[in-house]
Amino acid sequence: MFSVAIAVCLVVAVCAASLSECGHIKLHAALLGAYGAAVPIGAAATLPGLPAPYDTLSSVLGLAAGANAVWIVWRLGAERRVDSAPEVVLWIALAVWICISWYWSIGPSQTYSAALQLVSFVVLAIAIVQVDYDADDIRVVETSLVVGLWFVGFVAIDQWNSGAIGANTVSGDRFGTVSNDPGLTAAALVLPMLVALGAVIDPRRRAVLRGLALGGFGLGAVALILTATRGGLIALVVGGVYLCIALGYRTSAMAGISVSIGLLAVVGLPAIDRVGAGSTGRTSIWSAMLAGCEARCIAGSGFGTSRQVHASAVLANPHLGRDRLRVESHNLWVGALAEIGAIGLLILAMIFAAAISVAWSQRDLGGHVAVAAVGGLILTNLFLSSPDFKYFWLVLVFATLQRCRRGGQQVGPGGPLVRPVRGYDDGSSYGRCQI
Repeated sequence: MFSVAIAVCLVVAVCAASLSECGHIKLHAALLGAYGAAVPIGAAATLPGLPAPYDTLSSVLGLAAGANAVWIVWRLGAERRVDSAPEVVLWIALAVWICISWYWSIGPSQTYSAALQLVSFVVLAIAIVQVDYDADDIRVVETSLVVGLWFVGFVAIDQWNSGAIGANTVSGDRFGTVSNDPGLTAAALVLPMLVALGAVIDPRRRAVLRGLALGGFGLGAVALILTATRGGLIALVVGGVYLCIALGYRTSAMAGISVSIGLLAVVGLPAIDRVGAGSTGRTSIWSAMLAGCEARCIAGSGFGTSRQVHASAVLANPHLGRDRLRVESHNLWVGALAEIGAIGLLILAMIFAAAISVAWSQRDLGGHVAVAAVGGLILTNLFLSSPDFKYFWLVLVFATLQRCRRGGQQVGPGGPLVRPVRGYDDGSSYGRCQI
């Protein structure tokens, strides 16, 4: 019942966000925003009667967002369709290469299931970016992500107070809602927290919206600390520092960011130590993975087979330690090299480069937030390997959508240079607000 209540309240809150930003509910933006808001909530919002893994709120909203995007493109055609982004070609190339890896995979069943999951996310991402989003749409998505932080924070606090934290996670007494994994949960929090940070320092936002973003950032920080994950904390700190440098702030905004991030680091790192999050032996895992891929580093061993690669490498090289067998790679790049080889690794690197290039070319606040988010994704995946999770592709979609942003959103020490947009103190709505 608690999960259903979260689902209902989140959908209502996202609809309210759409009304606040656009004056009425824009279905495609609200669905994408609700999906993004639900991703960090993960298993904390499940819907009874649905088969796993489609029983989570984020899965249902993702299917709805994808179906709605397909309907828009099919029904309205060129009126609401944009030219395919160059990144889409790389997404398709990665998906095709991963599917082809099934033919030489050392674990065909694992490759099949992992590839099926990743391809579903790629199809969803492609469908979403085919729709012509405007500036209002993207602000609806951003505000929805902030709303999601409130829910994640309250769930984390509720679990902490009730003593239920860590009951279902894979890493003991740590908060984890994304596949019950604290590391994945922390990684999923980085994008919405950076979006909230951007809204807080945006001088054009109304005070109430900046307050909403500040509260969301604070509650997200609570959830992030309770995950006791260093990777997520490092990614957030680096992203916040990048925003300060990129925007050139030397005012109270920069001081506020520095204080917030400093407090988060000072409070968060001792909290991580208190809950006992020690070393996971990643260096030995990486050594085993690299040793295991020596014979097949060009094409890889097949997507999703890192556990088999690790086990075979450890058994063949006892000095790597036999106390842990069949573990994940815990590094996107090492895992990609072992599973999909140098060819797949190159495609993956090009995907990240294209996402950063698109976001960087906007030279506005939203673009800088997207650059920080992609950078955060890269940093968190130095300790994770998660290309087949929702949050991974949500970040890439968010970066790609920056090319659709209109309204001249330049924010910096020289003052904003913008066209009037709803949600700001300096004017009314700019954008179509058609659907």
